[in-house]
Amino acid sequence: MNLGNIPGYYWDEDKKKYFKITADHAVESRQKYTKSNVRHEKQVAKKRKIEQRDQEKRQAQTIKRSRLLSLPEYAGVGLHREMGGRSLALDGVQADDAFVSQLRYQDMYVSDNPVLNVHASPSSNQTIVTDARNALSLVYGVPGNIYHSQNAEWPTPPDAFHLVQNIYTGFEGLATSTSVWPAHDPRKLLACGSASSDNVFIASFADADYVSQPNVKLSIGNDETTLWDSAISSTGDTAAIAGSDRVIYLSMDGRILDRLPGAAKSRSLSWLTPTTLAASSGKAALLWDTRARGSSARFKCPHNITGVRSVPSSNGTQLLLSTNYGLSLHDLRMSPSGGPSSATSKPLLSFPIVHEGTQLVFDVSSRDLVAYSQKNVRRDDVRVLSLRTGRAVKTLDRSEYVRKRPTQLAWREDERGVEFLLSCIGERVGKWCWKDDE
Repeated sequence: MNLGNIPGYYWDEDKKKYFKITADHAVESRQKYTKSNVRHEKQVAKKRKIEQRDQEKRQAQTIKRSRLLSLPEYAGVGLHREMGGRSLALDGVQADDAFVSQLRYQDMYVSDNPVLNVHASPSSNQTIVTDARNALSLVYGVPGNIYHSQNAEWPTPPDAFHLVQNIYTGFEGLATSTSVWPAHDPRKLLACGSASSDNVFIASFADADYVSQPNVKLSIGNDETTLWDSAISSTGDTAAIAGSDRVIYLSMDGRILDRLPGAAKSRSLSWLTPTTLAASSGKAALLWDTRARGSSARFKCPHNITGVRSVPSSNGTQLLLSTNYGLSLHDLRMSPSGGPSSATSKPLLSFPIVHEGTQLVFDVSSRDLVAYSQKNVRRDDVRVLSLRTGRAVKTLDRSEYVRKRPTQLAWREDERGVEFLLSCIGERVGKWCWKDDE
């Protein structure tokens, strides 16, 4: 029975009764169920139902923050439960401690020049190297896999240029960012530099890709433009570059597709999904769906953001943000605390980390381990945190000769699926891994 459609009567949902509708001129103005008052009541009830339905949808799509997360001594357990972990948090603590405790540093290569980053491509049996020499940065390929070639003898350009001709370029000044796709066995590369012209270089590693998509050099910005960070999307067809002007969205053939409005002076970015990008803009993290115009300032930090990383195990729902005073974990499924006008966003988890510079060198592994560098007296230590347990795990041991600041920290997997931490520190390329007996 439709309770609201009996002619001449009105169903009051609050009192659960029918009331006869009286003409306006036949009763006093204070009478509740006059014809005009009933019309108004129906409009209010309809609006209330719409608001209630919208509220139920929001509640179904968000996660309520557990009170347990507000207690520091129980943060690890609470975070583990909040993220839907199936095993006990204690198991996660023991597993992280056991894995990290066995990591040992090995020198893979010592160069004559500072090495900015390296990317090994096992399918093509070569390693892509970016280094700096005499106010010039070079990106070139050399034979062999650096991950399994301890103390390898690498040829240097122009010898490397003759060996792998289609992966070689130079930047005037410093190469500021190098991104590859995919990370475990790169086939495409995007490099950015500080030169005023030809400051972006796109290359393909495989011969088949090189025929269909030749190398591209292009210029973005002007003499005052600085390109801070870059990232290729998970599809390998598009990429994004963060710079002093704004975030630029482009295809891998060098066509600029769009520019992110409101993202001036962006120093870091990360892909959440193949079409959703997270980028820093001052003290805010912007989310951008590349299929539509506009962006959303989803998270706000008390200080300028120096790093943005998507957590691999979260399937694009969690974001790790760094400032000069800390590292914080945020979940996109949670409602912003304090509303849109709130000065800061409350994170799931935070670590007090003080570091210098405009960018923090760090990376997140598939098992939720975070490796980052932090200055300690005269050298920069490499430390490991666990997002599963909410605690610091260990400061990694390394050679006494390794004292400079890392320019790359990257979690990688060997052919057996065992993770190791790749590093570029000064003129050295090394890795922290379980003891390699091969």
